[in-house]
Amino acid sequence: MKILFFDKTNVELKQKLEKIGLECVDEKEKDQKNIIGIIARNQIINAKIIKQYPKLKFIARCGSGIENIEKEYCEEKKIKIINSPEGNAQAVAEYCMGAVFNLTRNIKTSNQEITNNIWEREKNRTHELTNYTVGIIGYGNTGKAFAKILNKFKMKVIAYDKYKKNISDKYVEEVDLETIFIKTDILSIHINYSIENEFFINQNFLNSFKKNIFLINTSRGKCLKTNALINMIKNKRISGAALDVIEYEDENFKKINFKSKSDFDFIKKSNKIIITPHIAGITYESKNKIQQVLLNKISKII
Repeated sequence: MKILFFDKTNVELKQKLEKIGLECVDEKEKDQKNIIGIIARNQIINAKIIKQYPKLKFIARCGSGIENIEKEYCEEKKIKIINSPEGNAQAVAEYCMGAVFNLTRNIKTSNQEITNNIWEREKNRTHELTNYTVGIIGYGNTGKAFAKILNKFKMKVIAYDKYKKNISDKYVEEVDLETIFIKTDILSIHINYSIENEFFINQNFLNSFKKNIFLINTSRGKCLKTNALINMIKNKRISGAALDVIEYEDENFKKINFKSKSDFDFIKKSNKIIITPHIAGITYESKNKIQQVLLNKISKII
């Protein structure tokens, strides 16, 4: 049985699979009829590719989202899609907590002031974390991991998930979307990307908040309409935002496509926005955990 690796960065996972008796090969492999599994990260795995491997049983994604895999075709052919959202949940949660500190304590703003020879203390007075209510949209692996950390700081945490019910636990209170709009001070987005969720966070959504909020997006760039965010910041309805993802990323997340250069220029220059290159889930530990999650799941189906 052979496993085809499109993701060349996962040498350790390859070694682990070989230890349990699987032969791991790359795209140069000519014996396509004996490929039973594909390991991918951000590579596009569409029907055209899948058709080349008649005995394919599974496609494993090193990460959470599976929008790079043609799900409908896999369902038709009874090919199992495996992902590993458990593996990087803690890494994403820690990034979000760092964003909370950065946004609520004016760290970027005051740092930029100092680079401009401004030493301002009183205008940078802020609130302590217990003053804030965090609203989580999407209560899956990363949403829950983030809620656990927030609870350690005695912050109020509420969550809405349109796909799940009865999600209240010791970390979070389940609420409806209207309550999210009324009570949230810090909004954190943790939804998967799909056609249904494309620009779920849009102008109408953001206009619904009763308070001026902080916003954190570590899900997918196309879940948040960038121009709507910018409008809200310009109108002082959003006090600050941390973006680890942005709608202008290409489908492999390797570069930015400048569909709106003026919007991106605003983001780069604004002292209200922190932007990073899709790194929230990338740690040495998360890489190891993702590999172990996939190894366990693959072992159960071969």
